[in-house]
Amino acid sequence: MPELEQAAFPDALKALMAEQGITYRQLEERTKRNGKENRKGAKGLSNVSINMLATGRLAPTVESMEILARALRVEPVIFLDYRLAVLRVGLDPKIVGYDAARKLLAALEQARDV
Repeated sequence: MPELEQAAFPDALKALMAEQGITYRQLEERTKRNGKENRKGAKGLSNVSINMLATGRLAPTVESMEILARALRVEPVIFLDYRLAVLRVGLDPKIVGYDAARKLLAALEQARDV
């Protein structure tokens, strides 16, 4: 799945659904069975939301990617957008503190130079 891990979120989501042979409605049911309540008290994702995510009309959140990954029985890090979102948080000194953000940036720069 290396190419899947580099794909844009909509393409990765559609590929995983096709691989598992499931529809938007079936994925909705899985998210509701496997999901926790979100901030609004709802459980899972609607098929309309899933369709909008799969067509790129709705940007995925960390939470929606985690819900979908759980329903698709994969780790959320399979999604490039998820890894980028986690990295953005890790580089935000307002969230993680200046020292932690600086250390992560230094590690990324060192990895790039290797």
